[in-house]
Amino acid sequence: MAMIGEARAALHRADAELSDVDARINRSPGIRNATVYGAYAVLFAIVQLPMMASLTVRTASPVAGVPCGLVLVVVSFWLAWLTIGFAYREPSGHRPRRTPALGIAISLLAAAPAFAATVLGVFEVLGG
Repeated sequence: MAMIGEARAALHRADAELSDVDARINRSPGIRNATVYGAYAVLFAIVQLPMMASLTVRTASPVAGVPCGLVLVVVSFWLAWLTIGFAYREPSGHRPRRTPALGIAISLLAAAPAFAATVLGVFEVLGG
């Protein structure tokens, strides 16, 4: 009888420990998705820095980096979208919930170096 009581107590402890799993699964995917989108946006922003540095050394206009910045925003969003789809699954086996508006907003950070270079170039032209 004592063994059955111990087994029952162990079962209740295991149930209590695992009950938090359902709460974690049902959380909003926003934080997870923001992390993935943010990681790609920062990566592609860093990739642009050597290009921006080379444009300042040459006589090329800083506006020349804008197309690269815009393309990298799309690539950043697309790769993050695929990463979320491949790396995460719902417990039911369905595709994970995605947050496209949040992803687009965060992926725009990948264009920050091109935007900054364009603003600096405009001020340089206007300032003399």
